[in-house]
Amino acid sequence: MTLYFPFIIAALWGLCYVLWERAMGLGMNIPTLIFISACCGVVVSWALTLITRTPYDFSPLANKQILVLVAVAIVVTQLAATMSNYVVRDHGSLYASLGELSYPLFIPLFAYLLLGTTQLSTGIVIGGSLIMAGAGIMVLSK
Repeated sequence: MTLYFPFIIAALWGLCYVLWERAMGLGMNIPTLIFISACCGVVVSWALTLITRTPYDFSPLANKQILVLVAVAIVVTQLAATMSNYVVRDHGSLYASLGELSYPLFIPLFAYLLLGTTQLSTGIVIGGSLIMAGAGIMVLSK
């Protein structure tokens, strides 16, 4: 089932960007959007503990390496989300999503640097190149 999630996630993010663009166009500010999203995240997290019967477990954070990884990932996530909001507000949801298509270029680099793994295959390189070429054409035509 989760094999299809990336396509569902892409559709949901696309919808989200368009809704954010409209809300900001009507006067919603970015700090308020971030706050509301954070509150909803708390509710979703709590609901997941009930639905999956998986309790909160902070004990792995006693490991310094895990603590640092989680802390950096949270900061990076918040920075990326905040920057995305400003791009959506200032340049539109389509432009923001096209720019974000470049992130697959960074995953192999970070996977190699941080995990020591290579996640490339011929199909991934060819498919990624086609996606990047298309995104580049769309961004340049704006």
